[in-house]
Amino acid sequence: MLWLYLHFPHLLLDHIRRDREDQRPLVIVEGSGQRVIQACPEARDQGVRAGMRLKTAINLVPELGMVRAQPEQEARILEDQARWLYRYAAHIVLVPPDGLLAEIGSLQRLYGGLPAVWQTMEQALNEHRLTAWIAIGHTPLAARLIARAGKGECTADKGHILRALETMPLVAAEFDGKTCTRLQRLGLNTLGEVFALPAPELARRLSPETLARVQKIQGTRPDPQTP
Repeated sequence: MLWLYLHFPHLLLDHIRRDREDQRPLVIVEGSGQRVIQACPEARDQGVRAGMRLKTAINLVPELGMVRAQPEQEARILEDQARWLYRYAAHIVLVPPDGLLAEIGSLQRLYGGLPAVWQTMEQALNEHRLTAWIAIGHTPLAARLIARAGKGECTADKGHILRALETMPLVAAEFDGKTCTRLQRLGLNTLGEVFALPAPELARRLSPETLARVQKIQGTRPDPQTP
C-alpha cells in the first residue's frame, strides 16, 4: 500500500485567519496563555517560534494577536478537513491534532499516476487556503515522519523513502525523550543507525515497543489503520 500524509503546522491559525478581517500577526497560545504553540508565517518571519513564552513573542512583535487553544475546536476543524479530503480519497484516517492520512496506492489509476494525485491535493489545499506539508510513504508512519519533517516528495520509490527516513535525527523520528537518550548512549543518532541495529539487539537493549515502532516505520510489521 501507499500512504499520503497531510501535516497541518498551524491548522487552527489557518481557520481563524481565513475568516478574520484583522490580518496582523497571530499566534495560538496554550490554555494557560503563557506559551506559544502555533505562529502564523508573518509572526515566524519576525522571530516568533512555537514553544516561546508569550511575553517574549510580544516583545518581538508588539502588535501580535493572540488566540487561546481550544482542543474541541481543533478536533472539529480537523474533521472538516477530512470531509473535503473524502472527495478525493476513500480511506482516510484522522491523526489528531494536526494530521490526516490517506491510502493513495489505489488512486493512481483513477487520477492517471502519482504526480496527478499529488497535484490534486496541492490544488485542493490552495482552494481551502490551508498550509500543509505533504509526504508519501510505503507505511503510515513513514509518510507521517517525512511530512512532519517537511521532507515530502512525490515518489513511490521505497528506497528513496527509506533514505529520507535514514537521515532523520532521533527527535524527528518521534521517539520519546527516554528512548532517545538510551539510543544516543548506544552511539546512535539517526534513524538510519537505528535501522542498522539487528532486531534482537534493539529489543534486548531497549524494549519490544521500540522495536515494534521501528518495524512499523520500515514496513516489516503490520500497522493497520482504521478509516
